[in-house]
Amino acid sequence: KLIALDEPAAGLSAADVKARLDAAMEYGRKLPASNGKTGVVGFCWGGARSFGYAAGQPNLNAAVVYYGYAAVEHVNPTLPLMYVCAGRDSAGMISDVHALWTRAMEVGAPWTMIHAPDMPHAFDGVDPGSQSKNIVRATLEAIAYQSTDLLRCFERDLGSKAFQLQVDGGATAND
Repeated sequence: KLIALDEPAAGLSAADVKARLDAAMEYGRKLPASNGKTGVVGFCWGGARSFGYAAGQPNLNAAVVYYGYAAVEHVNPTLPLMYVCAGRDSAGMISDVHALWTRAMEVGAPWTMIHAPDMPHAFDGVDPGSQSKNIVRATLEAIAYQSTDLLRCFERDLGSKAFQLQVDGGATAND
């Protein structure tokens, strides 16, 4: 089941984001198909929120971050985290991510970084001749395919099928 939240996610406070993620995690753990393990995946703004949540939620089992960054004081040394970095993203974000990556490696955190040096933020990689409607469709389909791939990985790793997926952000408001 896919649930799209239509309110503007970017207007949420850090406390609101944490409360929603905590509630989603608690809800998911109570589902009959749950094995009690949870993970978080985020893209862009959501990637930054996933990054921050991974640093501060001790009950989380895994995290995947696509091109988002959040300044965190603590690196969880036992949390598996996969970070996908767009090489043509802002130099400041890349620098911040690499500094945090260095801290994670110093404490032995089981992190994996995938660096796509020629990809722009959001991995849209669209050529300038594309029509706007094609760009939008390609982006939305890419999000859907990436989300499906990640969901299948989580299902495989957690040993159970997902019952419900809750999403928010700008793409959910698209017709």
